[in-house]
Order: sequence, then C-alpha cells, then structure tokens
Amino acid sequence: MKLFVVLLLCLLGNSLASVIKSKEIIQLNESDRVKLERALKQLEGGDKSILDELPNIIFDLIVSAIGNSDFDPMGLPDIKLDFEEGRLTGDLQLTEGEVGGFSEISRAGDAEVNLFILERRANVKIPVFFEELGLSYRYFARLGLLGVDGTISGGFVGITTVLDIDINLANMDMSLNEFSIDANDFRIRFDNNPWTDWTINLLLRIITSIAKEPILEAVESVLEIIFGIIFGGI
Repeated sequence: MKLFVVLLLCLLGNSLASVIKSKEIIQLNESDRVKLERALKQLEGGDKSILDELPNIIFDLIVSAIGNSDFDPMGLPDIKLDFEEGRLTGDLQLTEGEVGGFSEISRAGDAEVNLFILERRANVKIPVFFEELGLSYRYFARLGLLGVDGTISGGFVGITTVLDIDINLANMDMSLNEFSIDANDFRIRFDNNPWTDWTINLLLRIITSIAKEPILEAVESVLEIIFGIIFGGI
C-alpha cells in the first residue's frame, strides 16, 4: 500500500518566526562566559595550550544556557501534507506543536578543534546527543469524506548532531555552520481517540512514514534556532 506526498509544508519565510513562542532573553552563566572569553583571548595570542579544553568550556556554557533559559518546551511549525492511498485521497494538518527535552543534552564523542592563526579564527566541532526529545501536536485529517481530529504525543529517540562552530578571534563572535540532526527512532501515540482501529492504523502509517521527515525537520529548525540564540548571545 503506497502513500504519496503531494504537498509538504513550510519552514520558510515568516513561518519560522512562529516557531518560537515569546521567550526570555538568553541566560548565560557569567562564570562560563568569562572562562570562554579568557580561552579565546589565549588562542588569539597564539597560546595553543587551551585547545583541548575549549570544547569542554563551550559545552558547559551550552548546558548552563539551556538550563537557565526558557527553552522547554518550544513551539513547532505547523505541517500540512496531502496524500493518496489507492483511491483514497486526503490531507493531514499538524498544528499547535511543542517539543521539549533540550536540557538532557550530552556529549557524544571526541571533539575536533582547528586553529587558523593567520585568519584569526578557530573551528570547533562537538558531537552531542539527546536521549529523547518529546513532542506533541494537534492533528486534523481528512480521509476521503471522513474528518478526524485529536492530539498525538511521542518523540524522537537517540538524536545526534555535530555542533560545527566558527569562532572569530578578532571580535569573539561565534556562529553555527550547516546544521542537521539524525534520530534512531520515532514514536507516537494517539491521545484519547474515539476512532476505529482502521482509521488509527491509517493515520499511524501516514504520520510515521510521510510525516516523520517534516516533523524531524521542524525539530531540527528549532534546535538550530536555540543554538543560534546561544552563540549569538555570547
């Protein structure tokens, strides 16, 4: 049985602005900030002794920033998908989404640090891991002439990414390079649904197959914004 995506929604333009609910300004731990500034000044002066410690300093700052700031939960973009299954056509809308669990971030392997003295910059790559990011959405699905709605909850398990960070040693600016995430598993459940097994099984196939990647991209966009806010606030 084949599901075919006709339309995939929107993470562009102003839609991303709606991803983030109004949040308090980023809260950086002052001692972590001072430690990072000292390390970067050492690097700018050509002192390479701090290279091995730099990823630890940056990661500690990320952990404290997430822990001290209002990031759990974050809003998710709305998603709209059209699909076909045999003679049955329909569409699925996911709205009022939220994702959380960012404070459970951990290191996921060895970091890599490169120093470019002539260019007065450094690059740090830190693999990180989230055991699980939980999410929820309201859904409305049109299955032929039948309309069904409700809520789903679940999340991605085993999320990995590499924070690829460029550091301008001349002005201490930090920026995140190209960003993507991978997940080992995707789990959802329907909350308090009154629908038949046939309806729920169909929705489950739709959401876990064609909607999985758009939802993962939505979570990815939120994580990228969080890390961008953190590095922009340093």
